Amino acid sequence: MTLEAGTVVGGYRIEGVLGRGGMATVYAAQQIEDGRRVALKLLADELSGDPEFVARFRREGRAQAALDHPHVVTVYEAGESEHGLFLAMRLVPGPTLAKLIHERALDSQHSLALLRDVAGALDEAHAQGLVHRDVKPQNVLVGDSDDAYLGDFGLTTVGGADGVTVTGRLVGTISYLAPEVIRGSDAGPASDRYAFAAMAFECLTGTVVFPRRSQAAILFAHTSEPPPRASGRRPELPPALDRVFERALAKAPGDRPESAVGLVDEIAEGLEHAGMAGLGPPPPPGAAALEDETAAPIPVATPGASEHRRRSAAWLVAAVVAVAGVAAALGATLGGDDERAASAAPATLPGVQVLGSDLAGPGQAVGCDGRRPRPRSRGCTIVQSALPGRSLVVPADGVIRRWAVRSARGELALAVVRPRGEDTFQVSRSRNEFVGNDGPHLFETDLAVERGDLVGLVVLSGSAAGVRAGVGGARTRRWIPELPFGRAPERGFPGELLLRAEYVRGGRQRVPDQLGEPEVASVRPGRVVRRVRARFKSGRPVETALVSLGDRFVLDQFLEGRRTARIDVPGFRPGDGRILTFGIYAPPTPADQLDLLIEYVRAESSRIEFHYFATFPREFEFIN
Repeated sequence: MTLEAGTVVGGYRIEGVLGRGGMATVYAAQQIEDGRRVALKLLADELSGDPEFVARFRREGRAQAALDHPHVVTVYEAGESEHGLFLAMRLVPGPTLAKLIHERALDSQHSLALLRDVAGALDEAHAQGLVHRDVKPQNVLVGDSDDAYLGDFGLTTVGGADGVTVTGRLVGTISYLAPEVIRGSDAGPASDRYAFAAMAFECLTGTVVFPRRSQAAILFAHTSEPPPRASGRRPELPPALDRVFERALAKAPGDRPESAVGLVDEIAEGLEHAGMAGLGPPPPPGAAALEDETAAPIPVATPGASEHRRRSAAWLVAAVVAVAGVAAALGATLGGDDERAASAAPATLPGVQVLGSDLAGPGQAVGCDGRRPRPRSRGCTIVQSALPGRSLVVPADGVIRRWAVRSARGELALAVVRPRGEDTFQVSRSRNEFVGNDGPHLFETDLAVERGDLVGLVVLSGSAAGVRAGVGGARTRRWIPELPFGRAPERGFPGELLLRAEYVRGGRQRVPDQLGEPEVASVRPGRVVRRVRARFKSGRPVETALVSLGDRFVLDQFLEGRRTARIDVPGFRPGDGRILTFGIYAPPTPADQLDLLIEYVRAESSRIEFHYFATFPREFEFIN
């Protein structure tokens, strides 16, 4: 039962619910006597009569109160009221580390700073003979000043004692459980450090150590499978970190580092030596990471635990698009690497024309509303509508070879937008890129453009564009949210959008090979991997198939059961990853045209890549 605002519990007046767990509800409350705001943790009614849970709850209060460390959530009072047992604790008005990981809001520097706070608290607990037993991102609170606090000591034991457990159940969270605990041994400081290492692995790679389809498979992986390579989950990470995590996640407790702070130091040193101290947030987890197979799961599970069903590929893609853009938003408010921000803009390719900004100087990161970005700020597409002395409109048909941004943060993409009357359409888009600091960032692409097109910046949710204020006559237009189909633009905000596109007049897009009639009638059929059926606007049915043909993929078009066109799919080979999306839709155009999207993740990578094709009767057109 949830208590209403205004209810008094042991001298504290309830203001609202902060969160709920399996054994307690946490409220925001105010101490009546001195007005201090606290987090009030109240044991669930149904557990108040269970001596085991009551003992665990009281143990939490004693354990946290005994720890005098600046990064342990302070317990002010443990008491009992007519509403049950409660703990009054320091109110940390911020997200959990789990939320920041999920929202891709942590670059490497930010992650290491928070991890170092938690490591110090954990090492201090061990020095006082305490074992936490449930170290995980959900139990780390991050305050407004960007300090991290370790809380939820409800499973704490003193020394190596069994402490309070539930008979026959594993105590802890299985994604972070040490192998010896799973096998039935007592938890010790090394078990906490294993969980801490798993949490650090997740901060840097964006995935838990062993993403599996069931709890039994996760438990088996912890006990029987070697630790995954961090650089395999995220190729940008240096191989030196593979060795660090191999030791930190060792099966034998004695093989692990002797302190959590020491582990953070090793990670920081590995990144610094590789010149990657300023690494941005991890990209969204791709299917290759999420679909690691367990060799032979053993039937170990907690009673009442249900299997975690694998999400469908379509849902996964939608979720990734919705949340991945939150990456680095919090970091954007903290400032960046001053040296990168002050560095010169990257040189352009020979023979290109610059569209948009020349990136001559840094600006500030702003969200789509023109203000400081927030983790859940909305995404948008932005174009520069006026910038004195700069070219903004594509003067003739050609191709965009590269694009660059400055003072931006988070997940971004380049879009080619085409005005048609009062509306504007996005006709192509680069792959999403991740920006982790304020310096200049340059990306390759290959987007065909036509005379009159504009280039725009797609800013995903929670991300930020770089804008230089004080430029006379500079204006932007925007679409909130992003612009996939025709819409009139909205007024943007003043300033120079720090976006540069390198355009080649008369350049040709690098398009894959294509066969039409009559040659396509005699080609080798191959193995159909995916198939989709649709109708052109004329009502004529068409079938498009993704076909595995030796060491490559091709698209085949069938009209009335006859193959009428074939085109290569560039950059993605059978066995080199996993297909996430193979879908077709009708764009808002009067022609007999359908648009086809293929999204995939290469093996050993978590980056989602894609290709767009337009399909017409007897012909494909490669968009990007």
